Amino acid sequence: MHDFRFGIEEEYFVVDRRTALVKATLSQPFMKRAKKALGPHLMYELLQSQIETATTPVTSSQEARQQLTYFRATLAEVGREHNLGIIAAGTHPLALPHKQQMTPKKRYAKVAKALGMVAWGSPLCGLHVHVEVPVPDLRVGIMHPLMPLMPLLLALSTSSPFWTGCKTGLLGYRNTANDAFPRTGFPEMFHSLKNMRLISKP
Repeated sequence: MHDFRFGIEEEYFVVDRRTALVKATLSQPFMKRAKKALGPHLMYELLQSQIETATTPVTSSQEARQQLTYFRATLAEVGREHNLGIIAAGTHPLALPHKQQMTPKKRYAKVAKALGMVAWGSPLCGLHVHVEVPVPDLRVGIMHPLMPLMPLLLALSTSSPFWTGCKTGLLGYRNTANDAFPRTGFPEMFHSLKNMRLISKP
């Protein structure tokens, strides 16, 4: 039995506390104060309307929950000082892609150059669970049994029925909008670690 360590990244929309509308420009005084409180656990995101937190590697859901709860509470407390709030959802009901502004960082500039509007025109947030599998040969073996569970996991995580003010008819529109990115979705079905390495070579 392996005790796999895992870490969770959670992205939030930064919103006006009074109107709940997304803030296209990230408040630097808010970010500076929040960074002082959370340190390396708080990060910028591709769009200025978003920020991200990340836990340390943990081995229990209780540890992860404690850290995430602390992050949210701290950001809410700091946000009150700046009339800002955070929203954890796949999409913001009223966020308009053409009004988003990119975070001025070299890494994000490269993404924008490569992907164009797909990069800055997709205000999407997510919760990512990264699991450490220390034995390389186990990685492919774990991926295959998980595949049939993906629709269930997606159904349990839906939080994005709206897009640009429209009722999409879907409980999870984030997944559909995310399809515009060229490196998202299911990976190819690898049969072994060697096969995975061969396929992934340029």
